[in-house]
Amino acid sequence: MDKLSAIKAVFPDFDIDEALKRLANNAGLYEKLLTKFAASYGGAAGEMQGFIDAGSIQDAERSAHTFKGLAGTIGATKFSETCRTLEYACKSGDKAEIDAAFTAFALGMNELLAQLNAGLEKLKSMA
Repeated sequence: MDKLSAIKAVFPDFDIDEALKRLANNAGLYEKLLTKFAASYGGAAGEMQGFIDAGSIQDAERSAHTFKGLAGTIGATKFSETCRTLEYACKSGDKAEIDAAFTAFALGMNELLAQLNAGLEKLKSMA
């Protein structure tokens, strides 16, 4: 099985074709991005919670926007939408809306990281 087929098999919920368009169809680069995302953002939910707790809603909005783009880049469209919801909740300034959107963000980030870590381990075992 070639690398692209293996990646698609391991990450069926990701829009890999769309992600690869942004990366000149480079499956190796895509795998590196997945690895970097998994390694870099384990503390993202805590950081976001810190912004919200400190009343730094503009920082939370910016961070949500950044994660929306990062998730889109790796083809995690469901999580990208979750980030978009948090971004717009922050723009609204409604505390209840922000709290609900943050809860979805934290759960979504945990699920995404678990998927990435499990999938990347599986890819290693397939190599």
